[in-house]
Amino acid sequence: MTANSLKARLESACKDLWWSSEADYPVEVIWHTLPESQQTGRIVLDNTLVRQIATCEEDAVIEMQPLERCFEKQLVPKSWHTAEDKQQLEQLRQLKALLIEALAHPQVYRCGEVEITLCILGYVSGGIFAGVKTCVVET
Repeated sequence: MTANSLKARLESACKDLWWSSEADYPVEVIWHTLPESQQTGRIVLDNTLVRQIATCEEDAVIEMQPLERCFEKQLVPKSWHTAEDKQQLEQLRQLKALLIEALAHPQVYRCGEVEITLCILGYVSGGIFAGVKTCVVET
């Protein structure tokens, strides 16, 4: 899959998609190309780079979380789900599958407390990190 086709697939997967926590927030595509000067050797996502890509505060606490744990509550059908809720659930399933398929070493990063920027990032190629981000509220 080319980088351009992946970006288009991510944008399509995130169209009209919401992440539900104590509030609902849209899911947005992250597409970050490192400057050529930073594309040498093994590229590692450290906390500084995560904050930059996710546009988190400089002093935000960053926690990592397994991908499965991140999606586990989101992908459980409920008896009270409407047709729209079920469609969102299926869209989230497809997004998760795409992230696993297309990104090298996808990882979940949680930046901040209470209003948390949730990012799922992985390496594509050519100095590109891609994934999605949203906000989750946990009081």
